[in-house]
Amino acid sequence: MGMEEFYAIYQQGKKGEGGWDSYCYEWWWKRDYRLPGARFTKARGKLVLLGPHQQTRDIWKILPATASQAARAAARRIFERALVSKDEIAIAKRVLKHLVALEYLPKRATWKSPEVAAYLAWRREKIGELRGGETQFKVEYLENDVDCFENTGRPVISAKYLKSPCEM
Repeated sequence: MGMEEFYAIYQQGKKGEGGWDSYCYEWWWKRDYRLPGARFTKARGKLVLLGPHQQTRDIWKILPATASQAARAAARRIFERALVSKDEIAIAKRVLKHLVALEYLPKRATWKSPEVAAYLAWRREKIGELRGGETQFKVEYLENDVDCFENTGRPVISAKYLKSPCEM
């Protein structure tokens, strides 16, 4: 069965047609997909995600005035990689909703909780491991039932340019 046929069958089930139901289980349903000890914090007034053994000083170093431009650029890249993106915030909110629904977190919990940070830290690590980066991650580890289909194959134009993100 090809991907297009599978997509058509999935969409039928999603609409309640074809005699079956379709379900989408996002990657955060698997409790193993987290890095305990990760946390959100503020650094230089911005929200960052620290890994299990990272400290703020690991992502933001005060360099001496004599530091080279290359050293400054390298330090800036490390900090920028730690910043939490708008897309990650949207995912964090969906992870939180899931964890609250399953009573892993209390209803008063926020998306900035360490439990949610553990999931996002795992996501970042996995994206870094995959040759295709975030695009491959979205195919192999479902975040919704759209990206996994749109990012398969070899599109002429990248999916990120074809649509604006929407909340599922």
